[in-house]
Amino acid sequence: MRAAVRSPVPCGEHAPVSLFDIFWDLGASEFSLAMMAHRGILLDDAVDFSHLVHTLGEEIVRSGGRASYVSEQLEAIEEYYRDHNGAGDRRKILSLAAPLRKMLPAAGQTNAGTHVDVSYAGAISGGVADRETWRTGTQVGGLALGTASETEDRDIDVDAAMGGDVQRLLGSLFGGGSVINEAKRWFKMRDARKLRDVLDQALTRLHQIYAGHVRLDAQAQANLHDSAHRWEAEITRTLALQQEAAYKGQPWALCAEVLAEEAVTLARALATQAHANVDETLAHIDALAQRNETAMAGYIVYVNRYAFFAGRTAICEEAVRQVELALAQLATELQRLKRDGVL
Repeated sequence: MRAAVRSPVPCGEHAPVSLFDIFWDLGASEFSLAMMAHRGILLDDAVDFSHLVHTLGEEIVRSGGRASYVSEQLEAIEEYYRDHNGAGDRRKILSLAAPLRKMLPAAGQTNAGTHVDVSYAGAISGGVADRETWRTGTQVGGLALGTASETEDRDIDVDAAMGGDVQRLLGSLFGGGSVINEAKRWFKMRDARKLRDVLDQALTRLHQIYAGHVRLDAQAQANLHDSAHRWEAEITRTLALQQEAAYKGQPWALCAEVLAEEAVTLARALATQAHANVDETLAHIDALAQRNETAMAGYIVYVNRYAFFAGRTAICEEAVRQVELALAQLATELQRLKRDGVL
């Protein structure tokens, strides 16, 4: 049964999808099981797997893909949830809520994610894109740039971007190049190098604020692990679903039990991954600072500022403003150099 729920189901021209994928995308809840049973895609026996090709596979094709199919089912669950919630205390309704997102989703995004949708579909999905990343654990709620290899590809050294280093100049002087043209190019890039230095100073200042107000603050460090704590809460919720065993006695009970077990396994892996991501990011920032690469350390702090300074953004507002001002000025200068044919 475990192999059956994890096996990919062909979906025509769309990417194959497993039964567990659908269960996970629908929230891994009692409502998910009820909807899947209603659609006839829960297995009474592992040998019935071929039946999924004619049920789940064809339904996904008709819906236009996995995302569309999941959205349709979430809408149906939302309607079911509203009807039962409107019954008041006469029925026991499962409490559903999505945790607040205050961590930076990924490098380059700036939303703090403070909106809470009280509906079931809103709580589980939060939009197709947010749901897809949150449910699959792709950095949402975690820290960006957690490893050295990731940061090396994002070097902010303007000299590297312009290719105007000392070796290039010496090559022109002693390799038969045009000394006059190269000297002019070097002179024209002087302002860009100055602006790069200003950016380095602003990023260094931001790292200093982080080191003084966040790095040694136990509460701030604990807050950075909120993403992992949310996955741990997901584990607790899914284990409770197993213990309640509302599906006992159903012909598809074994299938539901295996789906719940697989959800716990995945949530545990994502919790471990989230903890490790935070620890590696903090360690990498410290290592950069120890090597006197404080500007790069400040860069990583900058892209994760919503995580590091959650609840105390006032202490970094001016430093962040200086970083963004320096970035804007440097971008303008680089555009000018490109327009003039220097770059």
